[in-house]
Amino acid sequence: MSDQAEIDRLRDRQLDPSTGASQRLMIRCMVALSLTLVALGEVLSIVRHEPPRTEHGLLETLRGLPRGDALMLLGVLVGIATPIARAVLLARWFARRGERAMVIISVVLVAIILSGLLLRH
Repeated sequence: MSDQAEIDRLRDRQLDPSTGASQRLMIRCMVALSLTLVALGEVLSIVRHEPPRTEHGLLETLRGLPRGDALMLLGVLVGIATPIARAVLLARWFARRGERAMVIISVVLVAIILSGLLLRH
């Protein structure tokens, strides 16, 4: 394969500029939101002198919003959702290009991440 053909093949595999820009913006916003929620939750916990909660269930903790520990957990969940959102965005992009194998791989990745989050040990 010639060098130019290889360059063209690799260029064809790149994200289009609008999808790449959307992906970067989404990741930046989600990471910033995650960090903000964790920091705000920590500050609230310290300022309010909130004792640590004894329950460790996801829903039980989130019901405690706007407690500091619940805000921190929400920030962690947004952080976990970032790669899920990226995989969904890429699955859409692959679907538009007609790359079924990559869509399946993206969907399996999302399923694995979600199962790890939702299933109890």
